[in-house]
Amino acid sequence: MSQATLFSIDLNEITFCILDVETTGLNPALGDRICEIALLKSRNGHALDTYHTLVNPGRPISPSASAVNNISDAMVRNSPSFEDVAGDILSFMADTVLVGHNTQFDMSFLHAQLKALNLALPSYSVLDTLALARRHYKFASNSLGNVARAIGLEPENQHRALGDVLITKRIFDCFLKDFRNRGFATLEALLQLQGGSVAYPRRHDVVIPQILEDALKNRRRLLVKYVSAAASVSQRLIDPIEVNTLGDNLYLIGYCHKARDRRTFRLDRIIEMRAENRDE
Repeated sequence: MSQATLFSIDLNEITFCILDVETTGLNPALGDRICEIALLKSRNGHALDTYHTLVNPGRPISPSASAVNNISDAMVRNSPSFEDVAGDILSFMADTVLVGHNTQFDMSFLHAQLKALNLALPSYSVLDTLALARRHYKFASNSLGNVARAIGLEPENQHRALGDVLITKRIFDCFLKDFRNRGFATLEALLQLQGGSVAYPRRHDVVIPQILEDALKNRRRLLVKYVSAAASVSQRLIDPIEVNTLGDNLYLIGYCHKARDRRTFRLDRIIEMRAENRDE
């Protein structure tokens, strides 16, 4: 179905896919990864199908993330990797309109991990119950749990992917009923109410300097001059780990010997770099 046709048909005829991910941390550009994903297809208020799995992220779950989602490293140790389930996820979401609560967060992780597999996140219309709550209601708080309780719903198994998907569906159903009663009955009208579809994370045609590419490949150390946001210039000795994106910028993630810790450097603020051997 074309986007033009989809925009004009009645909301009751659209298949929505409600999604939620739980993660090892808050930032995919800093190496955080999905450790649980849940998807639920719904049409005219009826749940059609669900997909849910824990995911082995290939890295430890941060203590702060685990304290929120109650997912431990032991729980995901024998779970499939994202690469194992990426095809199932894309197949499940096909020909749907995506819905979530703070959908930009979920989309940023899906985008980053699909991109790492040389897969693209297809073009979807994306709705966000958080954006709709902020624009059209006056809840004391727009968090998922507080919005649910404000409209008489009790969230269960909160901060786990499937529990959050189930309560997001119920909130979305309530919003749809309210908007229909106000005369908004098509996807086009709903997107206008939201202020447009949720923006996709931008894909970059990543051009990495050859010296950095070689350093990543051959585990070479880099001596760089870096300009901070405050315009101060410092010299840093870095063991590069990876290059990633956040918003419109490319970042080098590496171990900084000056800070004696892992640090992130905006690539366009590195004004000079020189390769050094690890034993230097």
